Amino acid sequence: MRGKAGVFTVFCLVIGLSALTGCDEIKKMLQIGPKPGEPKVGVPAPVEVKGTVLATINNEVITLESFDEKIKNLQALDVKIETVDDKKAYLNDLVLQELVYQEAKGRGIDKKKEVRDAVDEFKKGAMARELIMDETRGINVEPAEVEATYNQQKANLVMPAQASVREIVVPTEAAAKEVMIALLGGADFATLAKEKSRVASAAKGGDLGFYDPKTKNAKFNSTVQTLEPGQFS
Repeated sequence: MRGKAGVFTVFCLVIGLSALTGCDEIKKMLQIGPKPGEPKVGVPAPVEVKGTVLATINNEVITLESFDEKIKNLQALDVKIETVDDKKAYLNDLVLQELVYQEAKGRGIDKKKEVRDAVDEFKKGAMARELIMDETRGINVEPAEVEATYNQQKANLVMPAQASVREIVVPTEAAAKEVMIALLGGADFATLAKEKSRVASAAKGGDLGFYDPKTKNAKFNSTVQTLEPGQFS
């Protein structure tokens, strides 16, 4: 945050982690640290922690144990961090992330409504996932059980047949026969519908799309069921 130097210390371990790079650039970009002419403020002493300290960022600490746990979680997502260089780069990312977080909090960004809302949504999702994991932990469903349940329910899973239909509605049987003769002679159904049909669908060339059988009478529906794609009746 402003007025407080974004200082961190990294302790070398047997895994070969050394001093991190790139932090000066981040601090310059965010103007982390005292302004020109301002007195330097000492870095707060780290809080007492349990475990092996990897890095201290102001008063926050990254321990070897928490670092290993983060790597384990990433590996569960198929993200491989295995070599010394991989671990150094990842620790560098964590330190920079903590510096940016501290600066953001110092500027009061955590108090913005959109940030609070996003945090709340993330919290709800995380809690819901954790509850589901707790409730399903230890439950093992055998493939045979899945297949048996599917076989019991598959009749209910079949989608009802749907038909995309065009219609031409005329007031008399004689007019209907004239339309049929025109169609048999090769006339375009949509053009005839626009010219002859007496219902609202005429404007769309008689197109009803995938219609709801409940909107039509039984004779209409039974006729549709007997037709192949492209046929008319």
